Amino acid sequence: MLCAKGNLTSTLGVLNIMTHKPLPFEPLNKVEKLQSDAATSIEKRAEFWEELLKSEVYVLSEEIEGKEVLYTWEGSEEDACGVFTSQEKIIGAMPPETPYIIINARTILESMANEGLGTFVNPRYEPMVRLKSKEIKSMLDGNFHEVIGRNT
Repeated sequence: MLCAKGNLTSTLGVLNIMTHKPLPFEPLNKVEKLQSDAATSIEKRAEFWEELLKSEVYVLSEEIEGKEVLYTWEGSEEDACGVFTSQEKIIGAMPPETPYIIINARTILESMANEGLGTFVNPRYEPMVRLKSKEIKSMLDGNFHEVIGRNT
């Protein structure tokens, strides 16, 4: 799926998610409820990941010159893409003109991991989940133990 990537800050002028005050997180669906629960309960984390992988997500992306561009935030170790679990979350976190697509979470996370990209689940919100590409690969293989024990 991913043919190119563009930097969110330089290309779209989007805020650096790590330096701005987090937005309040009000769960609007099952995945978001589980994300909220998983932030404080290790027992809920596997259920959150399983439900996330089955869901449709909103991803910062657009087609430019026939290529799908997945927008990323630059990271010190690897770049990361934002994945939002509802339209309300992406609209609340991003400027109104920010382009996005709706896609199956497993499909887009596989693409990200294969490209060496990490992800932020519901960036700019608290709790936000940050996964490195190797953690995404483990999760996709059903090995949740690598990401369950750490803070979401």
